[in-house]
Amino acid sequence: DVDMILNDEQEDTKIGILDTPTDRPSSQYDDLGDSRFRANGSVLSTSKQSSIGTPFGQRTNKFVIQFKTRSEPIEETGKIEGEDEISEDQVIRTAQPKKRCSLLIRGSKPEPACRYMYDRTEDKFNFLETCIVKHASAFVDCGQYEGPVDPTVASQKSIFAVGMICCDGEGRLNEKSVLLQSSVEHSGGQRVRLELEKLSQYTIFPGQVIGIVGDNPSGHCLVASKVEDLIPFPASSDCDLHPVKRQALDEDGLPSLQSPALSELSVIIAAGPFTTTDNLFFEPLSELLAYASRKQPQLLILLGPFVDSEHPEIR
Repeated sequence: DVDMILNDEQEDTKIGILDTPTDRPSSQYDDLGDSRFRANGSVLSTSKQSSIGTPFGQRTNKFVIQFKTRSEPIEETGKIEGEDEISEDQVIRTAQPKKRCSLLIRGSKPEPACRYMYDRTEDKFNFLETCIVKHASAFVDCGQYEGPVDPTVASQKSIFAVGMICCDGEGRLNEKSVLLQSSVEHSGGQRVRLELEKLSQYTIFPGQVIGIVGDNPSGHCLVASKVEDLIPFPASSDCDLHPVKRQALDEDGLPSLQSPALSELSVIIAAGPFTTTDNLFFEPLSELLAYASRKQPQLLILLGPFVDSEHPEIR
């Protein structure tokens, strides 16, 4: 028994002591042959042993669809009929290149000499008021609703109002603390309590501008029967136009709703962190960029965090 204990202690000591590196360091990444794992002529080391059985570069489920939201067949799949495995090059070849697109930012930008986070109260109020007015105009332009009315005035019939969701207090938003703030033009910026019990489902958050269909019999609470959180598309007004003029409008970037087919947009969206739990080599990010450079999407969107704040190597 004593010999067994001593042998265990010797083995633990060997694990804890770093030996002199050999000519060819032993690592779980030796078979990869990738220069990403080397820096200044030596292999980068980690302070903790990895608990992952298969390294990221040697995984077998590359480009295999894990989940899809639509039932239609997807153009790019991880497997081909009659084959159990597929290489990255085969997947890239099946993806058809798309035309490049240009980005047009629609919105205001900070003025010169603007001090960030030092906005005046008047500027904040004017910005929120502009958002409410624009949404109200968009709802009217779609042709489904008449002009919004003051939601704070008592009314026995159903009305349509547009306003911003606010919270009654400093806590989290709940069904008992929802307020609707309308525009200065319609209600003088006053707020009214919003009751959502008649709705089967809804999604709201503070600061959201929505349209509300409901009634306010008492003048103190607006009982919602319908919530419009998305602005409908405007009604098509080019149905009676000459075909040549309709084609000219379509070429200017204003396609009609009766267009048989809309152009597709190829987008790759990825969310971080872009590191594995055993190292900081950014293997997922490197492979994603290599994939995007081959597939050539029209748009590549990367969402953070790029590194997990609780990563074992930086914690």
